[in-house]
Amino acid sequence: MTDFYNIGDDKITLQVLIKPNARSNAVLGVHGDRLKIAIHAAPEKGAANQTLIKFLADEFDLKQSDIEITHGHTSRQKVVVLPRSSLIVDRLKKCLSS
Repeated sequence: MTDFYNIGDDKITLQVLIKPNARSNAVLGVHGDRLKIAIHAAPEKGAANQTLIKFLADEFDLKQSDIEITHGHTSRQKVVVLPRSSLIVDRLKKCLSS
């Protein structure tokens, strides 16, 4: 694991900590071994998960169907899988340096 993400042959696995009920959606930085992301939706009936997927799709220029939450559906700590691309890797590295 490279801090909050792991690069595989065809996918990137992110360790994410979400902050639901935030004023807006935003990457807040690295918190321990997780990428902390503020999500404006409440954690009710999957709304925060869906908002997280939409936010990540917009941030990384992906289709929402390309993103999967594999663990933590009812937790603030989640594991998210994205397709591997150099654009995503570059943006993740920027998160580490900021």
